Amino acid sequence: MRPIVSENNRVSGNNRGVTLVEVMIALVVLLFVFLGLLQAAILSIESNVRNEVRDAAVQIAVDDITQARTESFVNLVDTVGACNPSPNSPQQRYFRNQQAPIQYNVCRIITDSIALGDILRKQVSVQVSYMYRNELTTYTMVTMISP
Repeated sequence: MRPIVSENNRVSGNNRGVTLVEVMIALVVLLFVFLGLLQAAILSIESNVRNEVRDAAVQIAVDDITQARTESFVNLVDTVGACNPSPNSPQQRYFRNQQAPIQYNVCRIITDSIALGDILRKQVSVQVSYMYRNELTTYTMVTMISP
């Protein structure tokens, strides 16, 4: 069926098609949708990098605790609350395409304690500090070591 054409050659009825204004409104709506998706992707990437940096700090603390457990019990001297630099400090790690590495500072606090029938135990605390996005973060891991 052919549309009815009037005297001035215009199509009558609702078969006019899409106007330029409708196309522009649709493009603006799509722009806002894609901007929202882009923001969500950027937030996700930032969260993943922050988790990688934190996981590296945890791994450094685990490595230092493992090293403290392998040392002789006699060599673990009470630090009287002072945080002494660990033999593994400082450490640097690169993440993704960052220009500068993240520096991790590791220190140990060793405290003598007596528990459970006068058995001498030592508490070893390992603190890993790092700066990421101008925010100082410290992760602490504590373990008890007995002879």
